[in-house]
Amino acid sequence: MEATKVTLEQLKVKDVKRELEERDLDIGGSKSALQNRLRKALLENDEDPDTTLFQLEENTSSVMKKLSIMEENARNLEEKIVESSLSLKEELLDNSRSLREELRENSRSLEEKFSQNLKEELFENSWKLKEEFLENSRNLEIKINDNTRSLEKKLKDDSQNLEEIFRDDFSKETQKLRQEVDSLNAQIE
Repeated sequence: MEATKVTLEQLKVKDVKRELEERDLDIGGSKSALQNRLRKALLENDEDPDTTLFQLEENTSSVMKKLSIMEENARNLEEKIVESSLSLKEELLDNSRSLREELRENSRSLEEKFSQNLKEELFENSWKLKEEFLENSRNLEIKINDNTRSLEKKLKDDSQNLEEIFRDDFSKETQKLRQEVDSLNAQIE
């Protein structure tokens, strides 16, 4: 559907008011006062009020189509948020499992080392190996905890960011559509 373009003199009062609102100008007064106000604004912007063409607002079916597209985009965005959350949760679980396995492997390795050295050197190196084992265990546990917190924070931050983007975009689009519907309702009345 092609948009209709008209001159300043052909604009209806509601269209003149819409043009004034877009320029943050007063919308009160008679049609001629409104036209004069818009004419003055055009001249201030180095535009010729006699040759400038204005696009009339779209009809209701076009607004409804845009609303439908917005709703579809909102559904798609919500699906992406859910997928992202699930993906981050899986990543967190995989990393936790991996770190636990690494801890077990290191524990087994250190235990073997400890046993061998105990036999070879008896009690001389037993304390040293035990401390090394405990230190590695603590370090791996710290690594697991840090990684878990980091991934949980990332998941939370990403989810919040996506939700904020979704809310902002949805709110802006909804407000635009409400304005268009209100304008169309005013046009119908």
